[in-house]
Amino acid sequence: MVLQIASLLDLVVVTIPYTWALYQWAKHRRIRLVHQNNGFDLGSLLLARLLRVPLVAYQRGDEWNSRTVRWLARGVRRFIANSTTTLKSLTSLGVPSGKVSVIYPPLDLETLRTGRSSTITRATFGVDASSPCFGILGMLLPWKGHGVFLHAAKRVFERVPKARAFVIGAAPHRTKDYEEEVRALAQELGIADRVVFTGFRPNVADMLELLDVVVHASIAPEPFGRVITEAMAMRRPVIASDAGGPTEIIEDGRTGLLFPSGDAEALADRVVMLLEDPSLAEQIASAGYAEVRERFSGETHSRLVQQVYERVLRPRSRRSAHAQRRGRVAAPGRIRKEPKQ
Repeated sequence: MVLQIASLLDLVVVTIPYTWALYQWAKHRRIRLVHQNNGFDLGSLLLARLLRVPLVAYQRGDEWNSRTVRWLARGVRRFIANSTTTLKSLTSLGVPSGKVSVIYPPLDLETLRTGRSSTITRATFGVDASSPCFGILGMLLPWKGHGVFLHAAKRVFERVPKARAFVIGAAPHRTKDYEEEVRALAQELGIADRVVFTGFRPNVADMLELLDVVVHASIAPEPFGRVITEAMAMRRPVIASDAGGPTEIIEDGRTGLLFPSGDAEALADRVVMLLEDPSLAEQIASAGYAEVRERFSGETHSRLVQQVYERVLRPRSRRSAHAQRRGRVAAPGRIRKEPKQ
């Protein structure tokens, strides 16, 4: 009852006034389409309805699977999912797969490049320049797998004593206890003196440049895994859990390495393999770099999004005829993606 009252107040006090203000701004500007960049909500649906234009929603992860959300999803003309994993989440809401285009998030390849000038070095964190370094980047959240990473790090140190591990990122305020748990685990494992906790760092590229190997250890399927593509753009070899988005980014053994999710021993084996074989690490890093430039550039992303816009804005009769000519009417449940460029 309390939640229902709070939801009603939010609708009256926040959603409706904000949507009306947007409508007043947009109604004389010949808007042809509304693109919501992070999921969908009642406000975006109301705005699109008031403007009498289609709504495109870029979906970056799971939505809460409720009767209300499933009903709202029906008002979206076209979804863009950031991965096939996210597409599957949408279909669980009853969204037909033929209504979803999979388009991966873009990267700023100009910012993510090696050889950049930076005042941050390994010495900044008391680490010798010659020490082999591996690390995990991202918010400190339980499902991100920091425990798996630290258990793997202990095994790595036993085989590569000079190695050092970086935990880059901080916990949101609501999960500060988890950050303390992660630090306590490093103490418990007896590796705290070889693990660097950097806290939040605004410049991802600077931190990636410190590492010889980048680890992505999520124990729940990641909707995408942006840090993986960022590391590949920085010519860093990546090892990632074999669940969710990472399996769509990495070709195991060529553009990166995958390991069974939650398996610290398997993760350690792969880290040691790359630390001890620089030529293999460079080969994987180079292949990953080439893959990123082809699949995740801003140009590729914008071209594919524009194709979605053109399809949505095409008159319905022409869309139907065009789809039939090209055989683009998908059977229920069949996964459809925008063509790979």
